[in-house]
Amino acid sequence: MESGPVRELKEKIHKEETRLQKLMDDANKIWEDTGLDPKEASYLVEKTMRFELAQKNSKTIFLTFKNILENYKKLCLELEKPVSE
Repeated sequence: MESGPVRELKEKIHKEETRLQKLMDDANKIWEDTGLDPKEASYLVEKTMRFELAQKNSKTIFLTFKNILENYKKLCLELEKPVSE
């Protein structure tokens, strides 16, 4: 049977991993083709906006990944604790 902290950490990790996957899927969608002609004036504006959005999204992805790693470290520490009988 899992202790309370172990269960909580596993749930937290699962939520963060789900969030990370969604963020990565969103990042892939940012670069989908818009169908705009590169000769149109709005093309450059659109690409700049997408770049800024992708930059913000990338920062969030890395922070989420960092949180997942920290939670895995905490989980390992919890699992290494001796079991009291």
